[in-house]
Amino acid sequence: MKHETSLVQMTQSGSDKRRYKRKRVLLGAVVATTNGTDALDCIIRNLSARGASVHSSMDLSVGDEIFFLNTRNHIAYLATIKWRKWKGAGVEFIRTYDLNSTLPPEMVFLEKLLIEAKLRQISILESRGIELEHAASIVGLNEKHLSRVDDHSGIVTQFGALIDRLLPFVETGVLSSKRIPMRGGGRPKFSLFQRRPQQ
Repeated sequence: MKHETSLVQMTQSGSDKRRYKRKRVLLGAVVATTNGTDALDCIIRNLSARGASVHSSMDLSVGDEIFFLNTRNHIAYLATIKWRKWKGAGVEFIRTYDLNSTLPPEMVFLEKLLIEAKLRQISILESRGIELEHAASIVGLNEKHLSRVDDHSGIVTQFGALIDRLLPFVETGVLSSKRIPMRGGGRPKFSLFQRRPQQ
């Protein structure tokens, strides 16, 4: 308990804010158990190089180790829960995995979680009136993701109809990884949680 308190005090100190500047954001992400069996979408509220503040309905306890996927930047973090309050939690990053690189065999499930999250995000955007092609571009789904769908059980079962509708965009080059920035540069700004404009 003493250790947790000192971390909170350190985070609030001026010197720590300079070293690990927190950025207020509202982004979609995924929180998962370390074996990937349980995963839920969450919202990133604050983000720094060291950790994040998230809003999630997953049952998390202080001290738990989890995987935290930043779906926008295609990065997964092994992280520890440092504090918990209602549905809010503070996570501290331990190790980083670049999901655009080759993952160790025991970590391949992270790629599946990323693809599933992007497909869910596309569904949300489409339900809010965004055209399919534009929705795919906003969330950064590309041909590489779709080419890996068959390598992960359950994705086609869950998202088969959506994938079928996305495939023509692969054939025309619209979802080329060269056209869609992998790490935010030039991607249209749009929050998954933005309210749909009133008609």
